[in-house]
Amino acid sequence: MTRLSPPAIGTIQQFAQSMDVTAYEAPDGAYSFDFETNGRLSISGAEDDKVVVSLTSRLLFEDMRGFAVLMPLAGYRAEIDEIVHVGLNKAGQGMLGVKTAVNSFNLPFLERAFAVMTESFGRIAR
Repeated sequence: MTRLSPPAIGTIQQFAQSMDVTAYEAPDGAYSFDFETNGRLSISGAEDDKVVVSLTSRLLFEDMRGFAVLMPLAGYRAEIDEIVHVGLNKAGQGMLGVKTAVNSFNLPFLERAFAVMTESFGRIAR
């Protein structure tokens, strides 16, 4: 995993401040925030000057049935001008993620990406 750039970390700190939470860096350089109803938001660096933003949430079915429920949520989203990817983590929880260029990663993008993924999870049974 690639470490986040100082401007990306600044964006994460601004987001944390706007949500009234504290941003803590994990040993691998990623950041995550646990929200009671929305799940876990994670932000990490990726190769080629990219930033990955993902939201993980429990599903009604934590197996391949859950993945089938997630599939319609995948695809291009104009609100963030990026593709939303779907998957399951090791625990079988649903995961939505977007990858964007570090120079596009700013507070408005992060807020919109979080809103898009939260709204997407809200459309399925959890």
